[in-house]
Amino acid sequence: MAQYYHGVKNDGIKFIRRLFNSPVCPICGAYNCYIFLQFYPRPVFDEHGTFFKDFLIARFKCLRKGSDLIVQDKTFSLLPYHLIPYCKYSIPFIFKVMEMNYTDDHSIMEIQEVLSQLENSNDYIDLAQSTIYKFKNFIAHFESGKRIFLFFYLLLFLII
Repeated sequence: MAQYYHGVKNDGIKFIRRLFNSPVCPICGAYNCYIFLQFYPRPVFDEHGTFFKDFLIARFKCLRKGSDLIVQDKTFSLLPYHLIPYCKYSIPFIFKVMEMNYTDDHSIMEIQEVLSQLENSNDYIDLAQSTIYKFKNFIAHFESGKRIFLFFYLLLFLII
């Protein structure tokens, strides 16, 4: 995630164009109908506990949609694969917390203690118990939550 962060900070839209160079609009399916609008910042924690206060996300506008009076514009954002929409915790961070709980058998209190001591965090990681339970419920939604967690965990580390 640091590579993406610094790539966008240094090269802006040129960096994004190297990653996403599809002529097809993901909203309407037409060719070359979207334009870059701007970057917007969002807070993100990566799997190392590093906090990015202003992690920049690229936003684009579809030129063929949004012509009605209620919704004037249809936009889409390109999130790096590590991120979940509307969540400041990256997928690797969530898996790290779940690993502590499922495979290392840490209690929620122990997980909070470990996270509060991360040295490379620029900000205190205040991970509430309710957030950890949301992570657990996210995985438990699947019939075999632990197996799916372990599958994605292994897959993630094969990719990285």
